[in-house]
Amino acid sequence: MDRRHHMHMLENERVRLNDTIGKNRYLKEEIDIMRKEIVFAKDSIEKMSKQIAGLKKTVTESATESIIGNRISDETNNQILALKAKHEEEKERFELQIKQLQERLKERDDPIEFDDKSFNHHVNDSKGAPGQKQEAFANPIVILKLRVNKLNAINKKKKKLVDQYVKNANII
Repeated sequence: MDRRHHMHMLENERVRLNDTIGKNRYLKEEIDIMRKEIVFAKDSIEKMSKQIAGLKKTVTESATESIIGNRISDETNNQILALKAKHEEEKERFELQIKQLQERLKERDDPIEFDDKSFNHHVNDSKGAPGQKQEAFANPIVILKLRVNKLNAINKKKKKLVDQYVKNANII
């Protein structure tokens, strides 16, 4: 019995050994899988770190460009405001000049009718005189109308330039 008992125990130990060997193989396979997962995770983390660094650089550059763009925009807006103020100032000055000219005109002359008779009368009165053309253009209303037209044209050009500048600034 002793021998049988030893055989039986030996057989039990072989079964347990085979069971342990099977468990070891399974655990080795699990360990290999986990090692591969660790390597993959490390590679993924490294790639993500590189992407994060690239995004950080891009964000920093974008922020810098934005700050510069805001400064330029602020400067442009300041220039626009200065131009508007200057335009208003010139407009007020122009209106004041027109009022002054109108007052001077009222002080100097009575209203003059622009009919052919009075114009011919002025021209005929000065016939033969050396300053014939001067007499025809000595009428202050005609001179003032020419000045007003000239100032209007200048103001229209300035307004057009300011409007174009404002339009360009808005586009920017």
